Amino acid sequence: MRFLLVLLFLPFTALAADIHVTNLDDSGTGSLRACLTATGSRTCVFDVAGYIDLATNVTVTSGDLVVAGETAPTGGIQVRGSRVEIKASNVTFRHFAVRPGDGPGSSPGSRDAVVILGPAENVTLDHMSITHSIDENVSSFGVVKNLKVTNSLIAEGLYRSIHPENETKNGVYLGHSMGALIDANNTSVWSRNVFANNNDRNIRGKAGNQVEFVNNYVFNWGRFSGSNMFNIDPGANKFHLVGNVYKRGGASQNDFPCVYGAANSAVKVSGSDNVCPAGRLTNYVVSTTPVLTPQVTDVVPSAGLLASLLPDVGARPWDRFPMDARILAEVEAGVGTIKDCITACNTNPDGTLDVPAGPWPVIGAATTPVSSPTPTVAIVPTVTPSPLPTVTSAPTPNIGATCAAIATPTKTATPTKTATPTKTPTPTPKMCLVPC
Repeated sequence: MRFLLVLLFLPFTALAADIHVTNLDDSGTGSLRACLTATGSRTCVFDVAGYIDLATNVTVTSGDLVVAGETAPTGGIQVRGSRVEIKASNVTFRHFAVRPGDGPGSSPGSRDAVVILGPAENVTLDHMSITHSIDENVSSFGVVKNLKVTNSLIAEGLYRSIHPENETKNGVYLGHSMGALIDANNTSVWSRNVFANNNDRNIRGKAGNQVEFVNNYVFNWGRFSGSNMFNIDPGANKFHLVGNVYKRGGASQNDFPCVYGAANSAVKVSGSDNVCPAGRLTNYVVSTTPVLTPQVTDVVPSAGLLASLLPDVGARPWDRFPMDARILAEVEAGVGTIKDCITACNTNPDGTLDVPAGPWPVIGAATTPVSSPTPTVAIVPTVTPSPLPTVTSAPTPNIGATCAAIATPTKTATPTKTATPTKTPTPTPKMCLVPC
């Protein structure tokens, strides 16, 4: 009786339920949408692998959610067609790919890949592959607090694509291809990510942001400057940047500071050990004293950053998606282009051809379970990554006839340079950002 009375007065704690994704359908019982739109504390686990084509956006409105992409069989899960919206708190996505592409799906004008809609807090995107959006790859709107984007590949937003705002001004084609946009008055941490082949916004922070940007590798941004690397809008912003590397590619056209914004005394920037081809990080005064309280405690020196990132960045590094393997091999070789299309490729009025990122690799609908490298409560698996493919050369970048004429000539990779399959990955630093 005494034992029963004690149980009656113990605080109630809801237990997370495993919801199994058993098919690749857009909606209905057993679908990804059914798990994401459910309520209560839950974990999405996957009994299938392959593409999930969404005809419309899917929105998470009930928090306390973990999407455990590492539980999928060989091939993993990739979402196409529409964006994933997170409009809730305490949400984690990991080892999961979102690639909206230019095929059937939601409105092209708002076809981001992953969008966080405030008010929301404690949202984590870890070991994600977020690529080939029509608008931004990652964006936040409204007030979002404690957003963490870690160990992820954010790449190849489509440039000459189907976005309705694409236009030609003064003979220069202005497309999209955006990395990430952070709305005003957000707080976020971006650590150990690779941004590759995005024309613009790598990242862009609006007014009133507090951003910690640590150990990110930004490669082959595109036209102009000010917003194509790390762009700051005027306002009471605080940005802390440590150990980041900005590496020019064939589409990179200038030597502006890597972190750039309009003159504004309310903008505060701090940091150290950042590598920028312009020879200076920013047009703002940089303090060596952090302007915010850093959350990332273990930092890799910039000189060894790329070697540290390549074995572990992106979704399912032990079971690489073919598109990710290609992009990372190009980053390692220092080659690559801004992409225009996957399926809707065209010959343009100026006679140039769209640069394809596709076709979509065949994945199939695998249902054979695989032994997950980690339990669903872990974030960073200890795994042996798939070797990166060899890259020998890069096609000529296509970012508009006038732009291409002034772009730095495309680099050709050294013929003997390969991505070494037997390379032992550098251990991922423990960052204390998410449960380990």
